[in-house]
Amino acid sequence: MTPEGEIAEDLRIGLTALVISLNETLDLTGPAPVDQPAFEALDKIQRVASTSLLKVIEQLEDQLARLFRTILQSRAVDTKGLYAADYGNHMERLGLLDDAGRWVGVVKLRNRLVHDYPIDPATQLSRLKQAHEAAPFLRETAERTLAFLNDRNLP
Repeated sequence: MTPEGEIAEDLRIGLTALVISLNETLDLTGPAPVDQPAFEALDKIQRVASTSLLKVIEQLEDQLARLFRTILQSRAVDTKGLYAADYGNHMERLGLLDDAGRWVGVVKLRNRLVHDYPIDPATQLSRLKQAHEAAPFLRETAERTLAFLNDRNLP
């Protein structure tokens, strides 16, 4: 197996586990709170699951980004200097994304989740809503990517 194949196999395993985690976490959180009082009324399990959702969204984007890079490298595409939009455009052409611009938005969300730790409850609610909005797109993208890998017998 090629080095890209070994990396892709590890990422495929991780991505599969993250999709399961996303589904389980969304089951626990329930729908996104619509306003600040609803956010403050979350029970203990929903609050913990909401924190978990933020982490799962972060990790899903990261795993997909790594897989996208590996897919391009396995196709002899020079990935040096590519930005999120470039990856998005490539993956949209391959049918893994249906909206490259939305991918860029998810990358920006992931960066906010990783590098910004809001204390303000209004910002926390906003991030939670953004995570809920990104979840279906990330799930669909992950499922398309896994199908792409399986259809081509890649890792």
